[in-house]
Amino acid sequence: MHFEANDDLLKGKQRAQSLKVGMKEKVVQLYDRHFSGEDISGGSDSFWNEFFLLRANVRYLQAHFERCAWDELACQKPAIRRLFGHCTAPLQNHPAMGQDAIRQANALQTLASLIRGAFSCPPTAVAAAEAAAVVGGGGVSVNVGDVDEQQMDSQRPNHPNLDLLMPPNDAESIMQDLLHRLACCLSDDVVQLPIKALAINLLVTMATACDLQYNPMLSYLVSSRMVNPCLVKLAVLDDNLVLNVS
Repeated sequence: MHFEANDDLLKGKQRAQSLKVGMKEKVVQLYDRHFSGEDISGGSDSFWNEFFLLRANVRYLQAHFERCAWDELACQKPAIRRLFGHCTAPLQNHPAMGQDAIRQANALQTLASLIRGAFSCPPTAVAAAEAAAVVGGGGVSVNVGDVDEQQMDSQRPNHPNLDLLMPPNDAESIMQDLLHRLACCLSDDVVQLPIKALAINLLVTMATACDLQYNPMLSYLVSSRMVNPCLVKLAVLDDNLVLNVS
């Protein structure tokens, strides 16, 4: 009788554990499979359109980066880069209404989470040394407060945390494209205000990803070598709407 009771208790625990796994949020299951290296699209061209209809789980993404050591994230780099790249696709749909607006909202939240996560983990000394060993960039003359952009630009292509998100050689074109899409989002009168708020939040996340002096994303936001479409759009907005705060 005693053994039967223990057996029933064990089976009950197993059923509860199985139920807990089965109840795990679908998007979380997809995150786990994606970061493990699995092709979650299954070769379907429409997969990512459907994926971004799922509510982004910002807390889970942040927790994923917090619990992973740098070496683990380095192994997941291809998956992190793919997810970052897929996040930019929904931002090209204008005007975004209905399901397109949902996709944009989830993509913007995912991008911000990936950036925060990638910069929350300090790289190993080896990774930092490897990044510092290869110096790129031509130098620019824009100053941000007391920070010379030439100093930031010297690190730009080889920052280990940024390297988690995008290939160094493609970083400038990726950032240019992303900033262009954010500018379109902010300047489109049809875009819903919550989407614009998420776009602004993403820009703030880029600017505050890490210490100002060492933030490679900030250098893209202020670079004179790149025509920053977000700054251009903000500069030509109606003064009565933006500048008149009295």
